[in-house]
Amino acid sequence: MKQRNSAREELLTEPKLLSDWAVQGGLVDAAIDVTDDDLVAAIELPEAIYRTVTARLDGRRLQPADVDLLNERASGAQLTPRLLRTAIALPAVPSSAERVLGVGHAQEREE
Repeated sequence: MKQRNSAREELLTEPKLLSDWAVQGGLVDAAIDVTDDDLVAAIELPEAIYRTVTARLDGRRLQPADVDLLNERASGAQLTPRLLRTAIALPAVPSSAERVLGVGHAQEREE
């Protein structure tokens, strides 16, 4: 997502772009497999953040679904950095996009 002046413009339009973003952003050090569902989950989060922030700034009530999503994602597993002998910290290599996005873990806890 980029700055909004009026119309929403999504920049993550395909799964490969999400993998590229994760590498370029330093979240992972190698490409990850991203499904269409992972892409949807990646887009949901910043949208919920945007709606929550703008509602708060405008003095409106927060949407319960957005609050639930934000709390669910915040409670998910976090990426753990690795310290190399060169003292350079690298992000952990997650096994999937779910680890990068922090999704899928709420269901695991409930089972």
